[in-house]
Amino acid sequence: MEEKQTLSAANGQSTAAQSAQDGLAAPSAGMFGLLQDGVGFTPLDSNSDRAVQPFPRSPKLQKKKAKTGQLSKERLSRRLEELQAEKSKTEAHIQSLKKRMADLSRSTEVKKQQVHERFESMLCILRQDEQAVLDSLELDLKRTMTRLEQVLRNWTQHQDQVAKSISSTQRVLSNSSAAEEDGKGQPENLSTPKKPEASEKHIRLDEERFEKLLKTLSSISKQLRAQLQRKTLLLDSSPVVIDRQTCNSQISVTSEGRGMSFSGSARSGPEHPLQFDKVCCALGSSPITASKSYWEVDVHCSSAWAVGVAYGTLERKGRDKGAKLGRNRNSWCVERGAS
Repeated sequence: MEEKQTLSAANGQSTAAQSAQDGLAAPSAGMFGLLQDGVGFTPLDSNSDRAVQPFPRSPKLQKKKAKTGQLSKERLSRRLEELQAEKSKTEAHIQSLKKRMADLSRSTEVKKQQVHERFESMLCILRQDEQAVLDSLELDLKRTMTRLEQVLRNWTQHQDQVAKSISSTQRVLSNSSAAEEDGKGQPENLSTPKKPEASEKHIRLDEERFEKLLKTLSSISKQLRAQLQRKTLLLDSSPVVIDRQTCNSQISVTSEGRGMSFSGSARSGPEHPLQFDKVCCALGSSPITASKSYWEVDVHCSSAWAVGVAYGTLERKGRDKGAKLGRNRNSWCVERGAS
């Protein structure tokens, strides 16, 4: 049997080689020999367009493949729904952002209009004051001109009298011979020559008042410029409320907590762990969180004071430098000592 299979295979090889030489595409005889001997496989036909499986798929594999395909479709459907939901959310968020941008633009325009109205109000006040100052200068001019006009009329009358006297004297001179015979033609007597009155020198604009006006306007201008520059600082101002738990027992705090003073006598009550027991000091109740802050502190009622900032780790007990404001690395201050 083995010899027959070998012979058939050898014959198959020879036939296949011959077919290749003759250019034929027929299946080799060796393949049929193997089929006749019971070797079961399907020959691959190179001329067939149908896909040939080397072995049939099992029903379990086909069922698993169908189930996998169904799961893939369900998964893709869920993914598509998720993507569509994400698209809707994204579109809604984009519309929300666009609406916010439009609202911001409108809000900014409203704020610009409000700022413009505030500056227009200040400009209106300045224009009104300017007009009032100009009116006062005009009134001063009118008063001065009225007095000068009166003086001018007096001198004009005196000039007319002098002119009449000159004319009369000239007539007398021309008719001197006839005047001597008739005893007439005496020239009009001219009164005492007129001299400028001392009050005329004082008829002028109020220069002293005008100089004061210029100095006042200059001072107001400087103060206004300073206030406008201070405006930027006020935008970063931070209100400070005194933390009563940190106050030394000799410090009294106002009711609103915005001011404090040295009372000189210790108040009764238990000592708080955060309280300064020896150093006359107090801290604010709110920590500094902004990157830029600005304070204005009124210290005109104190002859000696210190104002500054400190970390919360500043010591509270004892009189060492660790508990004194500005004497350690946990604090900084500006101060004025008693004179």
